[in-house]
Amino acid sequence: MPAPSGPSRAEAASGADAAARPREPWWTARFPSLPQGDLAAAAALGALVLAMFWRLLAGRVLFERDIAVLFHPQAEAFFTAIRQGSWPLWNPYPGFGEPMLANANTQVLYPPTWLLLLLPPATYYSVYVLLHLVFGGLGLYALARHLGLSRPAALTGAGVFLVGGPTLSLINVWNHFAGACWMPWVVLASLRAVRDGRPRAALVWGIAVAAQVFAGSPDLCALTIAATLAGWAAAAPAEIVRRPRALAAAIGLAVLTATALSAGQWLPTLAAARAGSRRAFPFEQRAFWSVHPLSLGQLLAPLPLREVVNFSPRGGEMFDIWEPFIASIYLGAAACALAAAALAAPRARAARVLALFTTAALVIALGRHTPAYGLLTRAVPPLAMFRFPSKVMILVGWSWALLVALGAEEWWRAPSGSWRRGTLAATGVLAVGLGAAGLIARAAAARGGLPFLGPAAEGGDEVARHMVAALVWAWLAVVLVAAATACAARGGRRLAAAVMLVAVADLALAHRGLNATAPAAFFRYRPEVLRLLPQGPPAPRLFVWDYVVHKPRVQEMPLAEMLHVRPGFPLALGRSLALQAYLYPPSYARWGLYGGFDRDLLGLAPPALGDLVGVLSRLNGTAAYPHLLALGGVDAVLAMHDDGLAGLTPLGQVEGPLERPVRAFAVPGARPRAYLVGEARTAQGTDALRMLLDPAFDPARAVVLPEAPGASGGPGARALQVTRDAADRFEAEVAQDQPGWLVRLVTHDPGWRVQVDGVPSPLLRADHAFQGVLVPAGRHHVAIVYRPRPVLAGLAITAVAAALVAIALVRRPRPAGAPPAPVPAAPGA
Repeated sequence: MPAPSGPSRAEAASGADAAARPREPWWTARFPSLPQGDLAAAAALGALVLAMFWRLLAGRVLFERDIAVLFHPQAEAFFTAIRQGSWPLWNPYPGFGEPMLANANTQVLYPPTWLLLLLPPATYYSVYVLLHLVFGGLGLYALARHLGLSRPAALTGAGVFLVGGPTLSLINVWNHFAGACWMPWVVLASLRAVRDGRPRAALVWGIAVAAQVFAGSPDLCALTIAATLAGWAAAAPAEIVRRPRALAAAIGLAVLTATALSAGQWLPTLAAARAGSRRAFPFEQRAFWSVHPLSLGQLLAPLPLREVVNFSPRGGEMFDIWEPFIASIYLGAAACALAAAALAAPRARAARVLALFTTAALVIALGRHTPAYGLLTRAVPPLAMFRFPSKVMILVGWSWALLVALGAEEWWRAPSGSWRRGTLAATGVLAVGLGAAGLIARAAAARGGLPFLGPAAEGGDEVARHMVAALVWAWLAVVLVAAATACAARGGRRLAAAVMLVAVADLALAHRGLNATAPAAFFRYRPEVLRLLPQGPPAPRLFVWDYVVHKPRVQEMPLAEMLHVRPGFPLALGRSLALQAYLYPPSYARWGLYGGFDRDLLGLAPPALGDLVGVLSRLNGTAAYPHLLALGGVDAVLAMHDDGLAGLTPLGQVEGPLERPVRAFAVPGARPRAYLVGEARTAQGTDALRMLLDPAFDPARAVVLPEAPGASGGPGARALQVTRDAADRFEAEVAQDQPGWLVRLVTHDPGWRVQVDGVPSPLLRADHAFQGVLVPAGRHHVAIVYRPRPVLAGLAITAVAAALVAIALVRRPRPAGAPPAPVPAAPGA
């Protein structure tokens, strides 16, 4: 006989007590207080971050590579646009102007970016790094706890992720760094959503994905999809897929939420990528910055690979440029013992899944050095839009951290477990290998050379000493862990905690100088060459020789030689200071200067602009070279050579951190930013370029249009008064006797809207890549405003989606099993 339904006496009593208790506010169900153990873990992660970056609290600043050259100019452009009252949609400084919001790197819609209105860029960047590091560590800690690991094991995995080489190496590329810190949170949200099955969990998953999209790294978003699949496979694939309908519903709702919430970012970015040249990146450019096979020794040995370019000329062959994209791929010698414990445990299915995923990601990170990367991009064509395979190392670091956390769990729960034998074997082999490598490196350095790197150059002895010292420290850490493994059965949890501490400390000590800092005065440095340039307003437009793409005809000037600094400067500081002294593109924007004919770093510029950049590079040393510079409104040229620059007027040279002086040249006859012409010629493509380079073509009198002009112009009096020239808006008063064309030397982009006396008018492609407007005879007001349709549509979708998601989350969910609310009786019943 079946048992009677309904609540038992105890359940009824507990229900009565619950009804008697005061009702808790809704936020306690959504934001429960954390247990003290988790708060202590969060405090430990914060202390670890502060120990690694205490110099930032003392007022020093991060400055390396992209921070000074790209982030600070970008931050200044964002701040200037807001100060002008403009929408932060267009960046007028680099290369005749480019989209700002559509360039995901600018993080316009990422909430922390708006702190730039309150903090100087250098201070903001320090706060940004510290908070994201703690946030990323907490994410991996929460993910490990969700997988059932103890607090010490989860904390160890989080520490290994935080101070591992792949994570710390992304600090100088802010958008990838933020995307990496969001990765564990997205994977955690996905696991909760597919296990829980409730719509609320799927909404949270979608919010996490949207936040990562706003962080500005499409590459890391794609890598997170792979991490999510690996997390599902490692967690419990049978449990996840046992309810296919619930799984499909959770995925569908999360994808819909993320797509709608982040539409304000991905719609403009996708439109810009389609219109630009990013889809046409050749394999050599996409595979740039691949992990070199000779670098793999750094995975388990803290070799200072960034310094090998200074050991010998052959050392630079390991990288595609003077330094690697990922400065350190060191995963920890001591952490290797914990990973071995995870793989040697009796139930090691999850560990084997993570180890397989780590290996696969590492093979992809090798890029052009194996067929895997090429096969993957051919099999999944959209992946061809992503560059630099070494970015995949962040996947290696993420999965490795989880693998180490699994091994730490074995140490914590079963100190005398069967995993000890495999761990002893792994640590023994690693200790022998590190010891042999240290002895070989010391003997070879004494003879003036190192294996694979050849004889040492000037200063190579110091590099060799650093290498030997790093190997000795790693060997000591492994020996300590091996001894602890042998005594694990007697040492208990205290010894396990010591091993976990050694694993994190080994990585922290190896990377304590990975991210160099400088005094705050670094960003107050004002390059001497600025005094040689024409004075505004408006600020001058520059062409700064980029020796990566522009090669002098008479004199070879490799980039490494360009960055050769005078003796006495620390390597990282000297290089960055040299780039600032030279106004290397687009760093000149920090001082309010404009660029022209810049290299398209992201492939978002229209192909027509790339045509002009390529033509200018080929024209060096010819009479047409200054002619094209003048047509583009370039006022001055900066270079470190003077051969082949005939036709330009020398302005002088200045000495600086570089061994070569920086030379400045004026461009005769440079066109103003906006001007009027009365004659139009028709040509497209190569015919238009040929017409522009014709010595008989005078840009002061005529403009080249792709289609037949809509009216006939001619000579006559013409006057132009610019009344406003802001980041996203241009206004001018035009007075002329005959119809003519307003030419504006700004990148032609369909997002610009034209009105003549308030009436919409078409935006013409002038002189192959710039803006043109047909203006009738008489007096007229011309307004050109940047309002791309993908931006407006994306922001509208994001706003509506945010409101709907907020309503869905704020509504208090009904407890499971609770009876439905009573329906009120009809009046008079």
